[in-house]
Amino acid sequence: MKVSIIVPVYNSERYLSKCLNSIQLSTYKNIEVIVVNDGSTDGSLDIIEKFVNNDIRFNVISKTNNGLSEARRSGLKIATGDYVWFVDSDDWIDSEALVKCKDLLNGNNDIVMFGYYKAYTNRTEADHLFNENKIFEGDEKDNLTRRLIGPVKDEMRKPYKIDEYNTVWNKIYKRSLIQKIDLTEMKTTLAEDLWTNLQAFYFSNNIAYINELLYYYNRSNIGSLTAMYRCDNLECSRKLFLGFQSFISNISNHRSKCDYREALNNRMILSLFGIVRNIANSSLKAKEKTRVLKDYLVHSDYMRNFDQFEYKYLSIGWRLFYKLCELKKYSQIIVYEKMMEFVRNIYLKI
Repeated sequence: MKVSIIVPVYNSERYLSKCLNSIQLSTYKNIEVIVVNDGSTDGSLDIIEKFVNNDIRFNVISKTNNGLSEARRSGLKIATGDYVWFVDSDDWIDSEALVKCKDLLNGNNDIVMFGYYKAYTNRTEADHLFNENKIFEGDEKDNLTRRLIGPVKDEMRKPYKIDEYNTVWNKIYKRSLIQKIDLTEMKTTLAEDLWTNLQAFYFSNNIAYINELLYYYNRSNIGSLTAMYRCDNLECSRKLFLGFQSFISNISNHRSKCDYREALNNRMILSLFGIVRNIANSSLKAKEKTRVLKDYLVHSDYMRNFDQFEYKYLSIGWRLFYKLCELKKYSQIIVYEKMMEFVRNIYLKI
């Protein structure tokens, strides 16, 4: 099977050579590499052209900057592979990744998913999503789809893992499946990957998981989108939740609807950790941090969902954090998160 690897690029010159070189060294040869230069203003295009000139499998699309989703869609328009893999330009892949997935890239599996490494400056952290190779079909696939919206019951014990299945870069999609999805539909929500996978999972027949670590997710890139504070985060969150509600309303199975609604309720509450972390570690002044956080916590949807939130699945530390949120203790919330961040940074340096 031919695999199209699509790499959107925007001002990635610091990491781009490592990314493209890891793809070029792939031991699986039946690939095409579509690099989408999304209006870069640094030296990214020069790096891309070196690979294009030296390897006929590499192609480049240059376009005005219009965001990650549009860049992926532009690459998908000219892709000819049986399967499609989206690789971020500041990450890199295992050279044996596609060879290890070869038996699953057989036309029978709609999505092939795998584990990955989080690559920090001084260490790497393995993230095995599951304990063994697995094919998700029927109810198991539906449950995995629901998990994208949010956790329920025991799944809530690790709030920081709420988005562990969301990313597109640790999945290879059948092209006929991914072409049915509008990749740009929810690009203003800052959750393009989540929305893409929600649709892909839902419309797929099965999802294959191989228990291998095949991708390196670069966590040292402080300039990445996930590390930046945006003043429109609240509006983006609202749009995402409205999108979820619309998606759930179109599900025909009543039992699934109930599960999905519970999952969405939990997501809205558990996602406050990421929101608070983003605010607390931003360059905003203390009073501004409090004001921004207040905008979230006075929102009726959050407060209403606390009435149905089951604290019993959380450890004491997490219970305290979310109870502070429910009680709207703005200053204490930010101080508590800073303490959590301090402990986290010590752990990452060990």
